[in-house]
Amino acid sequence: MFRSDSRADLDRWVAGGIDEARFKAIYLDNWNYPWKLYAPILEYARGQKIALVGLNVSREITAQVALHGFDSLTSAQKGNLEGVTCDVSGEYEAYIRRAYGAHGHGRMDFSRFCQAQLVWDTAMAMNAIAHADSHPDTLLVILAGSGHARKPGIPAQLARRKSWPVAVLLPETAAIFDTAHISSRDADFLILNNAAASPAAETAGDRWKTKTELQLTEDFYRALRSEGVKTYATGSSDEHLRQIAVSTRFMVETNLRLIEQQKRIIQLLEELNAQQAKP
Repeated sequence: MFRSDSRADLDRWVAGGIDEARFKAIYLDNWNYPWKLYAPILEYARGQKIALVGLNVSREITAQVALHGFDSLTSAQKGNLEGVTCDVSGEYEAYIRRAYGAHGHGRMDFSRFCQAQLVWDTAMAMNAIAHADSHPDTLLVILAGSGHARKPGIPAQLARRKSWPVAVLLPETAAIFDTAHISSRDADFLILNNAAASPAAETAGDRWKTKTELQLTEDFYRALRSEGVKTYATGSSDEHLRQIAVSTRFMVETNLRLIEQQKRIIQLLEELNAQQAKP
């Protein structure tokens, strides 16, 4: 979620040295999703004085890899990363191919796009290891995009370097992460959307099943920009709007579920915090 160079800002947030308005801007510079989706978790960490650590790399590096390949990076850009290639399982490659198609990256070839995915996975795993090694009594909870969080992503890179016990929790997402589409090869636990049984949730689900389309108008595009949501578009033409249509629809559905699941995630954090507090 946060880049590794955000540590000072994260420390100030947890210590109460920065207000919400300023931290929200820092958050939006790091993450593409609206502040309100993750604010409860970040506010809980602040209230409980739980350290927050950035694990990600800069977007400039992954963008360069996606366009020109890992070997185009300088030694300074690579840092501790070595020989990142698209060496993944068949299932993970298939997942990355679906993401590649959804993003509509016309100028990128797949192997470089895959390398960029592996740069994220590898860098976050290595930064997690560095933090855990320097804080050996810490239980580390990693919040990352669901594609990176699934077992073939960050956990696989951790397993290549450490024999740690790792548990993967993924949020239920229709047709992507649900009991019909994932197995223990992807996650250890699936956070089920129990609210789906409610009339309101069933109505919302029916709308998605009937493929209600988002109206990608100029006003919609301006609304996205005003909310601080980053897109790949640099203008407001129909072509640019088409490029963000698939990812935006996915974001809307996922965000609705994230809102419903925040209390469950906070409850898990509280339980983990209580375990750490035991003598």
